[in-house]
Amino acid sequence: MLERSDPRTGEEAVAARIAAMRTDAGCEPILVSAKGGLLAFVRMAFPGLPCEYVYAKLEARDKDGRGIHWDAYTALLHERFPWIAVYNMSGANSIRLCALPRALQESYDHFIDAGHRDYSPEAYELRRCMAKQVMEDPTTEVASGLFFARNGLVLPQAQTGPYWVHDIVPRDRWEPGSYLKMAVPSKESGIQVLRGFGYRPISECLEERLNYLHPQYMAAGNFGVD
Repeated sequence: MLERSDPRTGEEAVAARIAAMRTDAGCEPILVSAKGGLLAFVRMAFPGLPCEYVYAKLEARDKDGRGIHWDAYTALLHERFPWIAVYNMSGANSIRLCALPRALQESYDHFIDAGHRDYSPEAYELRRCMAKQVMEDPTTEVASGLFFARNGLVLPQAQTGPYWVHDIVPRDRWEPGSYLKMAVPSKESGIQVLRGFGYRPISECLEERLNYLHPQYMAAGNFGVD
């Protein structure tokens, strides 16, 4: 867990671990150093897939992080890409990860089977409560590390679990940075839900961001000719 892509592991090893997520529900998250930048990480995280099929959401990180939680995207994802990817655009962070115990996972699954949706407010609060309980349990095996700018994180989202509880906290709360979260949705239903959460095709997402930044840079005199 939290193994970085470096000369000892190599991109081929990372690619093999990502490919295994399609069939092996026991795969662990992967933390990689994306030396080639965002596009290199997208190619690594979603191999062989044209970028227009990857949906993304760019967010500023909260100064204290988003809190302990796990992501529940399983029902929204394409069966060939049952994982989500996070690219850290800026800011240095501490990261902790652990697997949700099977008993709590089954309890949550029963809650969803009873008619609640993963993205309902009730399910959201339940995940937060369970995640905090597990992460703060002294008997839980927790992996920890650092999540720097130009690092990427791939989180499995297998239907059978395990569910990966994580906590990402900026090391400098006054410069928390930003991140890009990415997923490949399942046909129209997944696309509609992700769009409702603010996701867009990655090219559209980045173009919106550039259009937002452009007038600010112009006003600051960062563009133009003397």
